[in-house]
Amino acid sequence: MARKQAQWVLVAAGVVTASLLPAWGCVQRSLQGPLPTGGPRGPYSLVDQARTRNVDILFAIDDSESMSNEQTNLKAQFSVLMNTLQQVPGGLPNLHLGVVSSDLGAGNYTTIPGCREIGGDKGALGMVKGTDLGAQCIGAGQHYIVDVEPQWCPITKSPQEEGVTCTADSCDQSNCDVVAGQGEYLTLVHDSTTGCPRCVNYTGTLEDVFNCYASLGVDGCGFEHQLESVRRALDESLTPQNTGFLRQDAILAVIWMSDEDDCSSNKPDRLFNPDPNKNRMNSDLGPLTSFRCFEFGITCDVNDRTVMGLRGNCTPRFDDQAMLYPVSRYTSFLESLKDPLRLIVAAIVGPVPDKVEVELDAQQRPKLSFSCLDPVHSNEGGVPGIRFNAVIGHFSDDTDMREWAFTSICSTDFSYALHGVGNKLAEGMADICPVHPFDGCRNGPAGTSCAPCLPTCSVLDVEQRNTDQEKTLLVHWCGELCRHGLCRKDDLQPCGYDEAGRCRCPDGTYPTKIDDEEGCAPLQYPNGNPEFAAPPIEATDPALARLIPRQEPTCMGRDCPGGTEGVASACWFVSANTTCSFGAGFKVVESAALPPRTFTAAWCATVQPTEHHCFDGLDNDQDCLVDQADPDCQGR
Repeated sequence: MARKQAQWVLVAAGVVTASLLPAWGCVQRSLQGPLPTGGPRGPYSLVDQARTRNVDILFAIDDSESMSNEQTNLKAQFSVLMNTLQQVPGGLPNLHLGVVSSDLGAGNYTTIPGCREIGGDKGALGMVKGTDLGAQCIGAGQHYIVDVEPQWCPITKSPQEEGVTCTADSCDQSNCDVVAGQGEYLTLVHDSTTGCPRCVNYTGTLEDVFNCYASLGVDGCGFEHQLESVRRALDESLTPQNTGFLRQDAILAVIWMSDEDDCSSNKPDRLFNPDPNKNRMNSDLGPLTSFRCFEFGITCDVNDRTVMGLRGNCTPRFDDQAMLYPVSRYTSFLESLKDPLRLIVAAIVGPVPDKVEVELDAQQRPKLSFSCLDPVHSNEGGVPGIRFNAVIGHFSDDTDMREWAFTSICSTDFSYALHGVGNKLAEGMADICPVHPFDGCRNGPAGTSCAPCLPTCSVLDVEQRNTDQEKTLLVHWCGELCRHGLCRKDDLQPCGYDEAGRCRCPDGTYPTKIDDEEGCAPLQYPNGNPEFAAPPIEATDPALARLIPRQEPTCMGRDCPGGTEGVASACWFVSANTTCSFGAGFKVVESAALPPRTFTAAWCATVQPTEHHCFDGLDNDQDCLVDQADPDCQGR
């Protein structure tokens, strides 16, 4: 069957005005939640409320002498990442692409080959050995690639198997001027393949400009500071020339590529000391090779440079004698920039086996054996990326680590990593809200508390997540449930207004609004559904210990019960359909002042789909029909 082609129009900042995707681009997936009330609580699911199509991608590329083939492979396969992003709903997202080298020099020493510049490239985007690749490949004054969609102009798009095509738009240069950041010079162009308007700061194709921009060469320092260079590149106080690359509302992806493990030293003037008296096997530092990075940055079950052979249990060092920064410096820094749900990291580096091997080189100096071999040059390969493994593993689960987040530098095929990053970015952009927040909800007889079905859920907004300012706020349920089911307009009785103009209602009815008409109705939960209250506050749960009530001012275009305090970001409601599947759940409400790092957390009880026990006296499927009174039990 041919798939029906839909069209939609994007206006302003990418708001979908025709219904291609349900619930503003929500993805269908069930939330994990606890058992029903009274049982143990499980982990809640978090949903990113600050919808974005902005993506910042930073490539951290080793530019030491053995990286020529790997750089060539990356540039040749860059299109894998872009093709994956083209298939995101709405087409190519709003991109910032940056490249930073691994060269931060070797302390204050300038006599070590490849490390003659103090500070190296200093974490500046597009800089390599004094050459500004941004100016050379992108344009004067441009330090990173910009490729974004114009704003405030209608764009008609048609979804295709390989993304979208644009059939009409009314964009002009002014719609690019409004999206240009400080120092960005954007020009309106139309993509030759999709026909979509884009605002770019380069000429030619995106693949061609990246090919030039990512050509770092192989003259960089062999004491690679891969992790520290990323930290400096993303810290605008250290690299003000990079200002604008990192956007507050963007999803950040960092991709490292190196055949050496990280050697980000906190004591570079000691670790890289080239004094001949130190450059000996029996000195306190040992020979001046990259083995110093291993010895003073990694600890194993054997920690003696004179002992050759296998070593196990190797992990990053963080003791007082270590001379590399602890990896927590980098995981904490990245978490300070982005919530982990808006952060993607990947490394194309040397694999990490259960045991690493130390051997002697031709000059009888200790060296770490390759954990993989270059398929082209047998004398080259990758050494175990133990510090990389710790950083990537901090943010990635085992499946992601195995499939794409931690892949081998010796492979000629980098598509697993690039495709994986692209898919993860697509997931982050699409994962705005769940349309199936609970399972097994069943309607019961009219006139009961089970009509319509009502999930047992608690929904919380989490603002400034993973920061010192984090606070968790209860999102009030915005549905109106009358005693017979969802309230209808004919349930309303006239208000009796007092002198202050407040609606006063007869006994058994309560003030409410239905379709903007105020009146009195027989509300089932006039003070809020107790099943939607926050989970019990536990001393071991610091987020819930900061729980404070919140009143949502709007819900699906009408006032919510209980007040008008706070900024609207999300609203929980139950729809009146008979299956309680699609349409029952979150509805994003646009806000002009959404706090940063705003997520929604939900605990939902999982209800049995049928009355699976017919003689236990319990309403297993919560439809107000118990045991033999439930049709599920007929004949059982």
